[in-house]
Amino acid sequence: MGKILIICLVLLAMVNGLAALSCLPCGEFECQEPPKCKRNANYVKDVCGCCDVCAKVKGESCGGLWNLDGTCADGLICQEPDPPTPNEDGLIAFNPHEPGTCVKDKKAKKEKKGRKRHYRRDIFGDSEK
Repeated sequence: MGKILIICLVLLAMVNGLAALSCLPCGEFECQEPPKCKRNANYVKDVCGCCDVCAKVKGESCGGLWNLDGTCADGLICQEPDPPTPNEDGLIAFNPHEPGTCVKDKKAKKEKKGRKRHYRRDIFGDSEK
């Protein structure tokens, strides 16, 4: 019983430590000069909602944990990967933070209702630069 409790506590500590995102308040640091973006890519805010970065174009990875893999360009949607099918034991090895792929909005298989990507500015009300 004691071993199981210790293992559970260690796993819990690992999970909590891996899912943290820390952003400085916008304006407390200088943003780098925005890079020249690929064709058809517009500028979007970074994961913390402060600095301009290039949006992802068709076929590039997007989303993921805290949206670290980026945001799709205008006219594209981040298609999340299909959930895996259960193995012979009925278990599913699923990573909810797995990035998606930018596809044309009309080709997205389906919109997943109630799954909004949250940015720091949405949560804390930081003003955009």
